[in-house]
Amino acid sequence: MAHMVPMVPTTMAHTMMYMWEGESQTINYA
Repeated sequence: MAHMVPMVPTTMAHTMMYMWEGESQTINYA
């Protein structure tokens, strides 16, 4: 659910993916 970013700047994509993946990883790695 972290690769649902169409065409967005690298910064925006990285921030979004970082936040989304961060939450997912936190829940999965908790």
